[in-house]
Amino acid sequence: MNYINQLLQQKISASLISNVVQARYKITINQQAIRRHHRKLLLPLLNDASSTPYGSAVDRLISDFSGRSDTSYMYVTHSINSGFVTCYNADKLDTEKKRRNDETTKQYISVYQNKVASWRKLLKVNDKATLLVAFAWCHDNKLRLARMFPEFFACDTTFGVSKEQRNLFLFAGIDSNNKTFPAFHCFMPSKELRAYHWALRAALPQLLTNHTLSMNSCISTDGEHAIYQPLRNMMDNVSYMKKSSHRLDKYHMFTKQWREKVTIKIGKCEFTKKDIKNIFNKVSRLFDYVETESEMNLCIKDYQLYYQSKKESFKNESLCESIEAILTSIESNLSYLCHHHFLNVTTFDFLGDSIAEAVNSGIKNGSTKVCTRMTIDTSAKTQLKISQDQSSKKNK
Repeated sequence: MNYINQLLQQKISASLISNVVQARYKITINQQAIRRHHRKLLLPLLNDASSTPYGSAVDRLISDFSGRSDTSYMYVTHSINSGFVTCYNADKLDTEKKRRNDETTKQYISVYQNKVASWRKLLKVNDKATLLVAFAWCHDNKLRLARMFPEFFACDTTFGVSKEQRNLFLFAGIDSNNKTFPAFHCFMPSKELRAYHWALRAALPQLLTNHTLSMNSCISTDGEHAIYQPLRNMMDNVSYMKKSSHRLDKYHMFTKQWREKVTIKIGKCEFTKKDIKNIFNKVSRLFDYVETESEMNLCIKDYQLYYQSKKESFKNESLCESIEAILTSIESNLSYLCHHHFLNVTTFDFLGDSIAEAVNSGIKNGSTKVCTRMTIDTSAKTQLKISQDQSSKKNK
């Protein structure tokens, strides 16, 4: 009933219509006209309330968080024409246009025209013209941990956490027991640069606080430009992040790429498997052991010469192309991933391999977990429940 009352407050009271209008002429409205107008106003409201008696998923999300005293949150709303949500009709695009727009289209949330109505219904905020763009929060217990252990954070985006297809952007830290904890959560509208810009430049300093970030030494990310570009800008231009360094993590830049693009192409030849493993181990030294620039150059020269000596024996052009692409990517980002650049940076010997990934896994697995069938409010509640359960276990 509260939801209906809120909606009725936005409408002209039907009782006012029955008043006599004092003008040049005296106009009287009969009871039948009042009833017709009343029905015209109320029926759409009642129909809407009957389908979503407690409001939309977004209404419930905001209501739940506004009633909590242990969680800080921020959100941004916009119309469907904001650019964060775009309509995409593949049938109407010719091949050339698809090719030209491929890179830009995939940076947005693209939905087919016939699904726009369902998106409005799922993501509306009170009025049907406003959509929830992004929603960020930080639980007090996790903020406490972030303040106690602010030196090293890793961030990553995970998928499949709500039926509204909102990606979840996470900041994770490490406590004194070498256990990961989620410090910051944000439902993202897309993987677009300006979406991460809001999460990192607006929400993160407010929720995690400038003071916490001022004590940070290193933030690890994958190779996604939209994530690390705002971070690097902050480290260069914002006073409270002058002490922070950005590191591209080994897992996304090397380990995962190698497994997905190289290992699967090796075949059954044992000699090739051994040679590929040797190349992997030689490149790994850049991340793990190299302590000076001269050692770094020797390491690079060593694996390059070894690879060139074995290249002909692989007899697999696709395999060689994948190896060379990974090596080129690493060599162009040495200042953000090579071990010797981080000797004086507090990283606790973490290379970013497992921090954010472990938190993502903890959210999607276990007795309490999120899934794609959950609405956005249920997903957020579940994540808060996971955080509370983790805190309870640590306090026992």
